[in-house]
Amino acid sequence: MPNIVSLDRLQSQLLTSGLQEKNFPLYQVISQLIGFLRQTIDETAIAISEGGSGGGTTIIQNQIQQLMMLDANDDYGLIIPGPAGIDGIIGKDGTAGPPGMPGDDGEPGDYYLPMPGPQGNQGVTGAGGPVGPMMVPNDGEDGDSAHVLLQNFNNGGAISLYTSQISITDAQIKTLNTTPVQIVAAPDSTHQYIPIRYALIKQTTAGAYSANISIRLRYTGIALDLATVTISLNVADRRWGSAAPVVITADTNNGMGLGLEISGSAGLTGGNAANWLVVQVTYVIITEGP
Repeated sequence: MPNIVSLDRLQSQLLTSGLQEKNFPLYQVISQLIGFLRQTIDETAIAISEGGSGGGTTIIQNQIQQLMMLDANDDYGLIIPGPAGIDGIIGKDGTAGPPGMPGDDGEPGDYYLPMPGPQGNQGVTGAGGPVGPMMVPNDGEDGDSAHVLLQNFNNGGAISLYTSQISITDAQIKTLNTTPVQIVAAPDSTHQYIPIRYALIKQTTAGAYSANISIRLRYTGIALDLATVTISLNVADRRWGSAAPVVITADTNNGMGLGLEISGSAGLTGGNAANWLVVQVTYVIITEGP
């Protein structure tokens, strides 16, 4: 017959066997059986210790009768409450609940005026822009003669000083030897122009001419050079030049009533339509008679 120690060891092995997870009905039957045997051994030991054979027999019969009744009323056999089982496996997390109610707005923050940062370094210089278009000057109308008054210390009167300026084109420059260009229109027959300064500015950077001719200042229609300037027309550049008119001591065609014009010492080729020549003459006017 098994003793209490053996039943306790058997109960411990049953608890650690994992049978309650694999076959719980079988585990329950075995556990109840072990518990019932242990209870029966305890009661039997008590009955024997009391010394009465009749009383001990009655107790054993009662225990057997209880076992038979339990077995008849239960599909699983003996139902003897066993010790508490181990905790089951933790289940999976449930689905997320609905979102909570929105919270109240927070307190408004402090307002600060933006502070400008320090001035940045100067950027690098950008690339130069494209060269602008070259403007070709047209031959405009003769401007009004400007004049100033010069004090005449001989008789206490005044002398008028005049300046006229024209601009001529590439085509006119090439034909100055055959087609002179007027710079000052003719006065009446009682007056004469006396030039005192003659100046030119030329622009030939777009293309030089075939030769370096002289640009001559003359009275209209008279082949007498009052002044000449050679200004390197055969060089592609921009430059200026000037000359003081020559002193004419004797001239049968004295220029009375004649205008002033410029002409070239020879014909030219080459050049460029963008070329131009500006001519300026400063002069005084004398009047015939006392």
